[in-house]
Amino acid sequence: MSRLQALERDEIVRCLTAPGATIARASAELGIGRTTIYRKMAQYGINPRS
Repeated sequence: MSRLQALERDEIVRCLTAPGATIARASAELGIGRTTIYRKMAQYGINPRS
């Protein structure tokens, strides 16, 4: 995993673990669509329930 990918993954995880976080809020904060965040979560092996 490149440094850029690691940074992207860390930002997604940070947004998803914030208090009251939802996929919609995380995608809005990151400035990406919900479909994109779901695709990135699958790519990086991020489980939204964790």
